[in-house]
Amino acid sequence: MKITCPDCSQILELEPEVLAALQGQPHFACPVCEGLMAVPAPNPAASDAQPIGTQKPASTIVKTHRGLNRNLLVLGVVTLVMLGVVAVFLASKNGGNIFNTFQNISNHILHNSYFTQLITNGVTTEKDLEALAEIRPYGDGFIGVSKDPLAWDQAQELARRTGAQILAVDDATIDSREQLLTWLRATFESHLSSTVWVHDQGESSVLAGSEILAVKERGTQRKVLLHWQASISALATADNGWTPLFPNDVLTGWTGDVAGYRLANGILTSTYKGGDLISPKEYGSFQLRFDLRLSSGGNNGIGVWCAKDKGPYKYLAHTGFEIQLLDDLSPTYTTGKPWQSHGALTYFITPKRKPMGAAGTWNNHEIRMEGTKLTVIINDVTVIDQELPTGDPVAQRSRKHRLDLTKKRGHLVFCGMKGPVDFRNVMIKELP
Repeated sequence: MKITCPDCSQILELEPEVLAALQGQPHFACPVCEGLMAVPAPNPAASDAQPIGTQKPASTIVKTHRGLNRNLLVLGVVTLVMLGVVAVFLASKNGGNIFNTFQNISNHILHNSYFTQLITNGVTTEKDLEALAEIRPYGDGFIGVSKDPLAWDQAQELARRTGAQILAVDDATIDSREQLLTWLRATFESHLSSTVWVHDQGESSVLAGSEILAVKERGTQRKVLLHWQASISALATADNGWTPLFPNDVLTGWTGDVAGYRLANGILTSTYKGGDLISPKEYGSFQLRFDLRLSSGGNNGIGVWCAKDKGPYKYLAHTGFEIQLLDDLSPTYTTGKPWQSHGALTYFITPKRKPMGAAGTWNNHEIRMEGTKLTVIINDVTVIDQELPTGDPVAQRSRKHRLDLTKKRGHLVFCGMKGPVDFRNVMIKELP
């Protein structure tokens, strides 16, 4: 006979001998939920078919109850083991870190020295980081995805609050685009069922499956992928004297052609006709580090020891000196002089090598001034390493005066000529 428990809806099948043993009792306990079930009337046909001498004693129901409980216990243990296997599989799929699978994002952050350092230094807060659904190590940094869909402006604000940048899929410091997209799909599969915000060529874009699409409408809410470049950010968070030139994506105190520059998501962009952007303070001996991305035909420069006003000179950089930054490979500059090439001390020193990558790629730079000694390093290759010259400039028609080596101090200037030109991770360290 089949009966259904009124409490848990479990269907039980009672053999005739068990049913007969229950007769005379008003209720018995459900072996699944232990709720009381009314003892049903026996089936006469089944009773007639069983001789009285074959009926089992009342203890049979107890044994049946215990047997069912034992089977359920075994089933429960097997289920827990299977869940553990699934958890390990998912963890290995998301980077092999079981801790990340079982713990929430808050615990993961609290046990990560990089993010605890960001919190300690006031770059972000634990509460802001809890807006991320997942954060995974990648390359020399971390990539994370937001919990909630956001409009583009909200995504930029989240990046600022968490000390990150919206992931640039064209970033030269990250593996090739195909490798990156493969890793993203495998790692954040559950978050990429719809489009997510990314950066591409400095523009707001979306990742849609395996494609990167440019978008103009920034009001649509999507999740966002964020990138923390730990090796660069560590310069600012460690107690070693490095300071970001543009903290919190603002140009506070900078003067000159401020309108000709755009600062967003950690990237300073000199627009098509951006001019001179002048630092708030003066520097003497220093190290300046930055990543540079030139557009085809792009032209900019770093002015050193400059005044705030160009006075009688044609260019503001003539009040100090300029390290040239331009696209040497562009047809625009095929007639340029060697002392006008990328990395040159314009008008004075020609770089020894040309390690600069093609237009559209990121390239790391360092300019170091120690007294009157100038060092210029591009993509880890030293192109200038010597004392500033005391003689006349090579191009007397363009620049008629020598370098003033007496002041040894002045403003830094971004010398815009033709954009767009992008700078990021711009850090400075003052030297004694």
